[in-house]
Amino acid sequence: METLLLIPGFFLLIGGAEWLIHGASRLAKRLRVSELQIGLTIVAFGTSLPELIINVLAPESGASELAIATIIGSNITNTLLILGLAALARNLTVHRTVVAREITFNVLMSAMVVVLAADMIFKTSPTFIGIDMVDGLILLSYFFIFLFYIFNSSHSRRTARHRVRSNLDSNIPKSFLLVVVGAIAVSLGGKWIIDGALQITQFLDVSQALVGVTIVAIGTSIPELATSIIAVRRGQIDIAVGNVIGSNLFNLMWVLGISAFMSDLPFNTELLADAIFMVGVASILLIMLVIGKTKHQLSRFEGTILLGMYVFYLVVTVWESQAVFN
Repeated sequence: METLLLIPGFFLLIGGAEWLIHGASRLAKRLRVSELQIGLTIVAFGTSLPELIINVLAPESGASELAIATIIGSNITNTLLILGLAALARNLTVHRTVVAREITFNVLMSAMVVVLAADMIFKTSPTFIGIDMVDGLILLSYFFIFLFYIFNSSHSRRTARHRVRSNLDSNIPKSFLLVVVGAIAVSLGGKWIIDGALQITQFLDVSQALVGVTIVAIGTSIPELATSIIAVRRGQIDIAVGNVIGSNLFNLMWVLGISAFMSDLPFNTELLADAIFMVGVASILLIMLVIGKTKHQLSRFEGTILLGMYVFYLVVTVWESQAVFN
């Protein structure tokens, strides 16, 4: 039955992404909030719901390895696959402030996850390698600081005369409803796709880490993919880029923070290596935007490089898993 839900899951996902983008764009215009900030918050939260659901439920089912692998794999997929495909569809011009702040912050938070996982000083157990409750609280604290920065930045760019009563009309509830329904649809569609994919692969004798960084990571990144591609098609580059970067930050701080607060998330050698690769991927994206041929822009050529790196990552991951099991 779960396998049969794959096809309707895709339709629900694409339709939900359309509603989410349309509603978010209308909210941005009505509330005088930039599309980038909407992408970094509302859209990013909506498209991160599948990861949150999996990471909350996985430890209770004895699948803690799957939870952390899903976050790492999803962030790698978001950066390499989604931004790569979006750049192939259209050159992505990224604001200088986004490069200096959000994308740089993405690199720092990715590195912090590796440091927290390997740091023994503040662990509840001196022999534990992974993310525990204390680490989760640290990540959550950074998440609330991030939200404060985003909304404070948004408020500082608006004046009282921009927030006139005429903006708060009946279109706002309708737009907000589109965002909510769209977020629910992409989450449900993503869940169906994941369930179908896991049913298809249940007969394969592979680790939770492999399934997490590949099948589940790709499945949970499909909402980001659908949302970003549709945003690019509509010419809303800020939402496309903000959605990916915001989703990565939500995964690292919000999803991982809540998951670790509820249950310790242990790292094995393979997951730690994947986490280090995640830091490298975030750094490469920053380097491309700072010193690339087209500064502050991801060209089709750079999108091809990102996609090539993703294919290389998948090949190496599958090859290493076969070597381990053989």
